[in-house]
Amino acid sequence: MSSFKGLVAKSVAALAVASSVAAQNVDAGARIVPGAYIVEFETPEASTQAVDPQSFFSNLSSSNIAAEPRVDLNHELFRGASFRIDAKDDNQGTVDVIQSFQAVKKIWPVRLYSNPAKVIGTLDNLGSLLTAPSANQKRSISDSFSTHVMGGVDKLHDEGFTGEGLFVGVVDTGIDYNHPALGGCFGPGCKVVAGTDLVGDAYTGSEVPVPDSDPMDCGGHGTHVSGIIGANPNEFNFTGVAPNATLGMWKVFGCEGEVGNDILIQAFNLAYEAGVDLISSSIGGPSGWTEDPWDVAVQRITEKGVPCVLSAGNDGANGLFDTSTASESLGSTSVGSIDNTEAPTLLTGATYTSDGANPTDFGYAEGGANGNFGNITVPLYAPTLDTTEAADGCTAFPDSTPDLANYVVLIRRGTCTFDVKVENAVAKGAQRILFYNNSPIGATAPGASSPDIPVGMVTAAQGQIFIDALKASTKIDVTFGGGKKIFSVVPNTASAGKMSTFSSWGPSFELWIKPEISAPGGLILSTYPQAKGSYAVLSGTSMAAPYISGVVALLKQIKGKKFGTPNEITALLAATAQPVQFNNGAATENFLAPVVQQGGGLVNAFEAAHTTTVLDLDNIALNDTRYFKAIHPLNIKNTGKKAQTYTFANLIAATAYTLTTGSIVPDLFTDIELASDAASAATIRFEPKSLTIGPGKTGRLTMLFTRPQGLDAARIPVYSGYVSINGTNGDSLTLPYAGITSRIKDAKIVNSPAGYPFVSSSRAPNFPITNGTVFTLPGKGANATAATVFPTITFDLAMGSRIVRLDVVPQNVRNLPRILGQQVLGAIAGTPLENQPRNNVVAVPWDGTLANGKLAPAGKYKIMLRALKITGDVRNEHDYERFDTGYFEIKYST
Repeated sequence: MSSFKGLVAKSVAALAVASSVAAQNVDAGARIVPGAYIVEFETPEASTQAVDPQSFFSNLSSSNIAAEPRVDLNHELFRGASFRIDAKDDNQGTVDVIQSFQAVKKIWPVRLYSNPAKVIGTLDNLGSLLTAPSANQKRSISDSFSTHVMGGVDKLHDEGFTGEGLFVGVVDTGIDYNHPALGGCFGPGCKVVAGTDLVGDAYTGSEVPVPDSDPMDCGGHGTHVSGIIGANPNEFNFTGVAPNATLGMWKVFGCEGEVGNDILIQAFNLAYEAGVDLISSSIGGPSGWTEDPWDVAVQRITEKGVPCVLSAGNDGANGLFDTSTASESLGSTSVGSIDNTEAPTLLTGATYTSDGANPTDFGYAEGGANGNFGNITVPLYAPTLDTTEAADGCTAFPDSTPDLANYVVLIRRGTCTFDVKVENAVAKGAQRILFYNNSPIGATAPGASSPDIPVGMVTAAQGQIFIDALKASTKIDVTFGGGKKIFSVVPNTASAGKMSTFSSWGPSFELWIKPEISAPGGLILSTYPQAKGSYAVLSGTSMAAPYISGVVALLKQIKGKKFGTPNEITALLAATAQPVQFNNGAATENFLAPVVQQGGGLVNAFEAAHTTTVLDLDNIALNDTRYFKAIHPLNIKNTGKKAQTYTFANLIAATAYTLTTGSIVPDLFTDIELASDAASAATIRFEPKSLTIGPGKTGRLTMLFTRPQGLDAARIPVYSGYVSINGTNGDSLTLPYAGITSRIKDAKIVNSPAGYPFVSSSRAPNFPITNGTVFTLPGKGANATAATVFPTITFDLAMGSRIVRLDVVPQNVRNLPRILGQQVLGAIAGTPLENQPRNNVVAVPWDGTLANGKLAPAGKYKIMLRALKITGDVRNEHDYERFDTGYFEIKYST
């Protein structure tokens, strides 16, 4: 077994509390917009008559519910609206009233999602993993682009397939359509032929959107994604996966912030109605459930035959059971990220002279807070000439140090923080600093935080050159400025072609296998807005999803636009992919990574296009011990011109333990224990052992699974592997499978060992109050002030829950209504909470309002938290975990 140890602390965000009280996420998870809701109308699917939302809003008014419309969702596949109600009406009673309207099919809260990606470097703003210039600064446009070689795209390009005739819809931050590599124009006849801005540049997620017709990108993410799909040849000699496809951009973000799922539903439906051949989106957030309305909207679009390709998420550090909305939607294609085999770098150029002669170019990574040295020539000074000095710059510079104001100071990286080194240099007058790396990995953006002192970093090799020259008493003068940029490529020696450590792991809480396929997403060079540098290197499953979208476009060009359903396309991609070995970010093991990390593995576009064997499954979800299904039939079709004989084998992937012994919280990536021995794997009996299928015919294989027996069920072991299918004509396919050897309903939901749930105050939601604490609340008709402190219920979920109830229980219980068998006064307004993810600290401030809209009387109360177990029956009180908080007292000022 292999175990990778480490610790990642949870980040804590400030909790904003208003008189409208709603649950807020202190940590991970999609945030809820207080008072904002989505409704779907009860309209027959066959009806083509537009739904008039005015009648719905009239019903709200007649029910004394004040509401402000947000988004009109009058679409073929989703007819409804979103709106925001006044704080005084924001309670479960109002939600129940709206749900009771004859026209309302379902109501959901508006949730906010982000676009996950990490900027590694742009031509103007450089980030981590940058490297020094190399001889490999030119690329052949015959397509030796590393990511295309990795995924077999280069071979399809060699055959002349470039996505011609395909229309790819993209839902993202917008697109710089003026970029030469993206066509230079917008509208008919351009590469970017359609799209719109659904929100406006000032939108951050919570506001009512202010749409306009211009999808110009002010964020950058959407331009990068679009280039991965369809960039034209450019000065860096790469193209998109489908460079001749046309693009549509539905802009759903402002220049900063998040996006509501109401906007996402609108964007996906508008793209569908525009006639796109597929939809690509690199947006999401932790969930694990398929009931979010955005998930529902995506599922309906895929059921109409339009593939929806979504990023799996960048929460790989959190370990298993952390899938992302809406990639976990039934029918969508969820994409994980694999690291590039090369590390492309974009460096800021400078020159230096030795004793006034021989100008030489070099590159440096600009500091994150300030990397602008201006246009200046200054001599180089180093406080030490010993390149092995680990603590260079970590102590005060000696008194003999000259005034450093007119130098650029060269300091070795290591031991203490960048800030300490900067502070010590500044104490001697330094105004600009270059670090040199202490390892050969390249140059990384130094993290010094002072915006007043420009900093940068050169490679260890360049630092050695400088130090050797200074040792020889050579005067080094460095010239900054001039705008020169340096592009280089060096091999990725740590994780080339293996899963990115940030890529999110499945399965979903319903034990669906996600992601289904993986693609290059780590260290990806693509287009970027011209105002931000024109090109950038980014990492994320955000980059992997558009790669798969480009591959789907190529397949549709080769096989015809209607060649397969979205599920069949996913099955084809997964079956022809190459499973990869496990990598912890630095070293590769000799066993396959778990299926719930990589899905089918690294996509192989060429094999997907040319295989003559078709499977009718994309994977096999073996479920848990309660719902385990041992027998799985598989239809295999031979589309070739000759008969094929197929043989079968079981390729074992690593079994991953979700939990450490004694823990109920899924392990972080660095702590996951993997088992790769045969005893930890499933066995499969194949009937028949071989199968001969004639040309154009279909045969049936029956697989009889036996789950592993010796695994520790309490730790929720997830076993997995691949059914290997090999034909005599050379076709080689793998069908992923996964299951768990425990009952998922037994998984503990609430993180009670860490002290949750507890009552806190709205000013300090992470700290329990003393039992008996008194809170004075505004009361009916009064508004909260800055001084108001609300009792707040704080809880953390170790695993997700479809329903979390927060019921109010008075100290003296007499003849109260029973909810799920317990006497309670009622639920806190805004609860129950639905479809809650794991790894998610939630703080729910309470202003005394109950779910029915009434105020609880002044008095002493505790809160009964009940979380529905996975696969539990919402109507069965025994299917909930129950925890009671301590007592507190509420009074009213009016």
